[in-house]
Amino acid sequence: MNNVHIKKQIEEKFGIPYEEFCELDPEIITGLIETKIDKKLKLDYRQFIDGIPIDKAYTITKEEIDKSAYNGFQRVMRKIFKRI
Repeated sequence: MNNVHIKKQIEEKFGIPYEEFCELDPEIITGLIETKIDKKLKLDYRQFIDGIPIDKAYTITKEEIDKSAYNGFQRVMRKIFKRI
């Protein structure tokens, strides 16, 4: 998606020129977006690594890492020895 397309979308959705939109205060932009979607925006305080949220549901233990590395090693060895 290129910048021209994004600029046109902003102008169509909010009814103001893109340059004017960029000069607005962040609070006003937030208000415009909330009005447009009929919801309050919420901040996401989770930490992310490469776009993946890091919390208790995504925690990987050292044992899980070791196990997956060992399984990967076994797969590689099977491929090598089946070809010989």
